[in-house]
Amino acid sequence: MGEHRYDGRYPDFSAGAVNRMVNKLRQMKTNLKKIKTAELSIDAKVDYMLLESNIDTQVIYLTSTALYRDNPKLISSSAINGIYFIMLSQSLSVREQLKLILERLANLPDFLTAGEKQIKNPPQVWAVLAKEEADNATTFLNDVSAFYGTQLPEQQNEIDVKFAVAVAAFQDYADFLNDFVEREGQSFAIGREVYNRLLTT
Repeated sequence: MGEHRYDGRYPDFSAGAVNRMVNKLRQMKTNLKKIKTAELSIDAKVDYMLLESNIDTQVIYLTSTALYRDNPKLISSSAINGIYFIMLSQSLSVREQLKLILERLANLPDFLTAGEKQIKNPPQVWAVLAKEEADNATTFLNDVSAFYGTQLPEQQNEIDVKFAVAVAAFQDYADFLNDFVEREGQSFAIGREVYNRLLTT
């Protein structure tokens, strides 16, 4: 069960991708407004309100903060969580899990490099948390590698090679973050105006 065609891919946090997402959300909002809420049941009205609020909140975050433009923690978390969630999937066999994880690992260096290019002046606390996550990724990946190597020993060589490349990519990302960890960056506060907008959604 479930849609797994894209589990081997990483999200695109580039400015172009964010802009496309904002446009899609705004189109969803336009389509949502065409629904005659007076004709909906109480439960359907609640669903309508929740969906509208979620769309508004996502648009605010994407257009009013640096969450998707200057957040190194978003990059490191996405890189690690994508692998972790594949492992949690009960609808995938161990072999299917490994196939998707190896696909992700093949794309990992490019994903982290793209993240580095969009990070300019992150809040220091985000840089500290991201570096801790990148440093801990070595232990996590080694544990994952050992698990699948035990389960699928015939793929041990491929596992060793691709996991080693992934560990090196995380180490490079952690090194990249050192400068931001050691200096004060922008405030992570979203500001009064954005905060008030979020309160109304």
